[in-house]
Amino acid sequence: MTGRGQEIVDLMERRRINIMCVQETKWKGCKAKEIGNGFKLFYNGSDGKRNGVGIILNDDIKKGVFTVKRRSDRIIWKRVDLEGEIVNIMSAYAPQMGCDEEEKTQFREDLEEDLREIPESERLWIGGDFNGHCGSNNRGKEDIIGIYGVGASNVAGDQLVDFAMSHSLRIVNTFFKKAERHRITYKSRDAESKIDYILCRMSDRGSIKDCKVILGESVTSQHRPLVCTLGMSVTPRRKVIGVQRTKWWKLADKDTQSQFVAAARDKLQQSEREGNRSFEEVTEYLRKLGERLLGRTSGKCKPGKKTWWWNDEVQESLKRKKEAKKILDMENNDENKEVYKLAKKEAKKSVAGAKARAYQVLYEDMGTIDGQKRALRMAMQRDKNSKTSTRQS
Repeated sequence: MTGRGQEIVDLMERRRINIMCVQETKWKGCKAKEIGNGFKLFYNGSDGKRNGVGIILNDDIKKGVFTVKRRSDRIIWKRVDLEGEIVNIMSAYAPQMGCDEEEKTQFREDLEEDLREIPESERLWIGGDFNGHCGSNNRGKEDIIGIYGVGASNVAGDQLVDFAMSHSLRIVNTFFKKAERHRITYKSRDAESKIDYILCRMSDRGSIKDCKVILGESVTSQHRPLVCTLGMSVTPRRKVIGVQRTKWWKLADKDTQSQFVAAARDKLQQSEREGNRSFEEVTEYLRKLGERLLGRTSGKCKPGKKTWWWNDEVQESLKRKKEAKKILDMENNDENKEVYKLAKKEAKKSVAGAKARAYQVLYEDMGTIDGQKRALRMAMQRDKNSKTSTRQS
């Protein structure tokens, strides 16, 4: 997740994703964080080098959170009031093939224990990297797993199917007929597999409209986003009529500042020569000068957007990386791999540079009283956003 928050927000907005389960976040702590545009990440991790899980909710859904249960750095789930129904959302990250058997057993036991805490009358959605192959053989378990798997099953995949059967869960992304490239969730060099799954209760199967892998997204290089479309209605966010404001913050740019000062000085000198030094007239001129030179905001509400470093240069570099990834997904060859590798490197460099410049301005601003006040407000807001706000159940 480090350095990718706004990129994930961009993905969720473009693809109209309201809820996202993420794994291998590699963030330490049991916290929540606003990652931009109203999206909030609830996460859990024991260290910053491995594992870590999280759930991202949009601005509307996050307001309905009752409780958050952080079982371990491999399991996190929450109860959410969604349109008057209680929905349990879980993000899971199973141990890889190379992990010891004790760790795998502990994960399965924790998963079983958590599901026993969730009443069967409540909805349950699980999105996870289960590091197992379920295959396509569904004889005797047709309600649990479909025929649209990839390759043969293995031990971890069979254990996932057994788990789903014991809790009357449906492995959603095995039921939809898609081209194989829209079923493969993991690709590394020549290795392709389906190890990421979405599970739901049997009673929810009628509300699921579609489930597939989307190509061309470059947030991660190996895993591909798996998207499930549910027929459950969610009240759209009410449009907030904002106020257009002059972009006075652009005066931080030295060139813009010089243009503004020169134009203002000319006006003041002209007023003095004409003997008209009306305060109202001068201030009105300065206001209009600011609007003309600096521009005005649209008035639309964009909560949490990191405009302080998410600039045009960064967005353009990430767009090139995304286009390169899309081409690579369609035609996997050495030339496309090299193009994507270079685009990925340039995007990372662009993000790092933009952040460094933004922080430098912030540090320089700390030398002023106003700058210190802004820094204090930012720290207080960040502390508030990091807390898991819950409602009374």
